[in-house]
Amino acid sequence: MYAYNPRKKTPEQLESSLVGADRHDILNGILSELTLKNGEGPKQHWMIVGARGMGKSHLLTLLHHKVCSDNELSALWIPVLFPEEIRMAGDLAKFLERAVSEILHDLEQGKSKI
Repeated sequence: MYAYNPRKKTPEQLESSLVGADRHDILNGILSELTLKNGEGPKQHWMIVGARGMGKSHLLTLLHHKVCSDNELSALWIPVLFPEEIRMAGDLAKFLERAVSEILHDLEQGKSKI
């Protein structure tokens, strides 16, 4: 038996298999907050909490695809998908180094644009 991995799914598969009005509300709420109006600053962060298997990674992977495919959002944001279960909470320098590494990898693969 294989563990479910949303990163192996297409954006269309993720969209069609996102279940529950609450998850669609969360997705649309974050997308609308990422779209900055004139004079607005970005929100600082969001926290998505839930038990294992609730769809957190599914939701975040779909959000990543939506930001990358939207011209307005991709001009404002560079989404970064870190591997799950990564441990670097106590070291900001390692976090930033890893973020830059992931962005460079996505640029090389043609997954992100700057």
